[in-house]
Amino acid sequence: GGTVNLLGVGSATTTVANQGSGSFSLEIVGGTINADYYELRNMDSLGLNFTGSSTVSSLDNGDFELSVNSGRLITVNSNTLDKNPLKTISNCYFATSSGIMGYNVYLIGAPETGWIFTSHHGNLAGESFDSDPGDPRGYIIWDDSPEYLPKSQDWRWFYDEENLTPSFGAGATNTAPLTIGPNNTLKLRMTINEIGGVIGDNVKMRLQFSTSSNFSESVYNVGEIGSSTDWTYDDGAGNDNDIIATRVHVDATADATHNESGESYSVYDHVASTSAEWEFTIYNNSAATNTIYYFRPHASYYSLYTTTTRAVDYNGLEGYANLMVSDSSLSMTVSGISSGTNVEDIITDIDTTANKVEFGSLMLNTQTEGAQRFTITTNGKSGYQMFVYQRQNLIASNGADIDPILTTNEDPGAWVIDPNPSGFGYHTGDDTLSGTSPSRFSPIDSYAKFDTAMKEVSYSSIPVQNEVIDLVYRVEIDETQEAGDYETEVVYIIVPSF
Repeated sequence: GGTVNLLGVGSATTTVANQGSGSFSLEIVGGTINADYYELRNMDSLGLNFTGSSTVSSLDNGDFELSVNSGRLITVNSNTLDKNPLKTISNCYFATSSGIMGYNVYLIGAPETGWIFTSHHGNLAGESFDSDPGDPRGYIIWDDSPEYLPKSQDWRWFYDEENLTPSFGAGATNTAPLTIGPNNTLKLRMTINEIGGVIGDNVKMRLQFSTSSNFSESVYNVGEIGSSTDWTYDDGAGNDNDIIATRVHVDATADATHNESGESYSVYDHVASTSAEWEFTIYNNSAATNTIYYFRPHASYYSLYTTTTRAVDYNGLEGYANLMVSDSSLSMTVSGISSGTNVEDIITDIDTTANKVEFGSLMLNTQTEGAQRFTITTNGKSGYQMFVYQRQNLIASNGADIDPILTTNEDPGAWVIDPNPSGFGYHTGDDTLSGTSPSRFSPIDSYAKFDTAMKEVSYSSIPVQNEVIDLVYRVEIDETQEAGDYETEVVYIIVPSF
């Protein structure tokens, strides 16, 4: 119940040793020990032996020398650790006399907490010479103890948050997209590698963001859904903390979790020395335009006796995931396609330009085909629609016309051989449109007539970058078609959805 003080100063330590020869027992059963600048010599195989539930005021600046082969310098039971939770003991020297080896600290039992030894030295100091039931990191923690150490590796942004496994990249792997628009929802897939050799129990990865490339200032947590931060979580395919179905990164060897909240509890265990792939779904709530944002995970995990958090730095040369936010944008370019080009499984017969499709002189009962190419980029939250209509049929100066085919945009069909007396129509290379029959143009031989009403020929529900769509024009006449120069104007309208 009393207190023992072993107190010295840096230039004159207090020493406990035998009086000439032999070893002795030094047992702390209860009470309080307060030691600073001290030396312990000639102890028996148990060393400084804590057997009860004692209070440890200090064990700093100690000098321990092992005198019994296979002995221990400190023996401590779990009760003493629990009475002195997360006790930090600094600047101790652990050594052996010549020709023997043993333990620096030997723990008996499994406590609810740990002890931390820091700034230690000597040939018996460090993780390699302790013994506790929680190794490899354990309850006795040294400066060189292994720890759960996650590092981020490959990363990539995706637009299609509605898919369990995203595939429409906003940029290439480890490449920042530069046109992320207002109200965009994104999925971030990231590989996180455990390099410390220690399992992470119940790991929850939350996402942080900053405009500082090294997170030296202005670091914020991605907010919960509905919060007012620049970036918030969003509801994508998959449930928060569910295991992802399919990986997208080649450097990942295990499946981690979907994350749509930073505050929920996860039971995911990140296996030691394993590269796992995580997913984060986030929403551009009010991020500043023309600004680069950097993102990093922040891990919360259970480590034997306590929940620990740590920022996840990047591993190697990958860098932090980042992107640039821009104003709302839309661009579309139209280009011609040369004759002899394979487009949508046909070989074009004519050269086209960005604003002309000239069929030339038509041969009877022969299909003549040309094509134009559209390249579309928009950061609109819900993508875009592109429509087409013609101002009139193909009409000659004498009033004759080349008839449109009968099938419609809503229900396209195979080209009718030898239309009587003529046929003019189109096929779009976009296999997924909107509406009740989005795949109506997916068959190669599916054509529709040009109409004076707008008809959809391309569609995306998400932002796109340099999406390419080809439109094939086909005309055919027979010998009953009147001679003449036929022409019409075809109009394209693209509508973004921000």
